[in-house]
Parts: sequence; C-alpha cells; structure tokens
Amino acid sequence: MWDAWTTARIADKWVDKAINQNLWLIEVFHAMNLRHYPYSCSESALKEHLSHIRSKQGEIDNLTVSETIEQIQEIYRADHHSNSFLKRATSLTEG
Repeated sequence: MWDAWTTARIADKWVDKAINQNLWLIEVFHAMNLRHYPYSCSESALKEHLSHIRSKQGEIDNLTVSETIEQIQEIYRADHHSNSFLKRATSLTEG
C-alpha cells in the first residue's frame, strides 16, 4: 500500500519483483497530495511510477479488480481438481 513514505523507486521495485517472480501485485491508493495524512502519495511519485509500469508493457497485465477476480476464478476452475491452486496461493502469501 502506498503511504507518505513510499517513493516511486520503492514501488517500481515491487513491480519488478512481481515480474521476475511471476507474482500478483495489487497496489492501493487512498489519497494524493494530502498533507499530514499518512496514506497519501505525491502526484509526482505516482506519475513517475505509472511511467515505469507503462515501460513494462507486455511483461505485466494491468487489470481492474473485476478482471483480476475473473482471472482468479478461471485459475481456480482449471485447478480445483488438484492442489496446485492451493499450493500457488500459499506460496504467494509466504513470499
């Protein structure tokens, strides 16, 4: 989650790690440019980070919450007869 201490450089590392380790990354933003609010990010940091994400086009999927849920459901349907889905979900949370 972005907060007042998150820089674009930090968030870019989250993206790169997700790509390199084939992980899901969910970024949450609560506010922008609100002084004295700990869960606010700066507009400039966000723009810089979004530029980094655009530079990774083809390496990542940028999905809405609905699209993400749909993909998870597809994975679950494909894997529900085996434990592979559970193993994959467990490895992400331990990660």
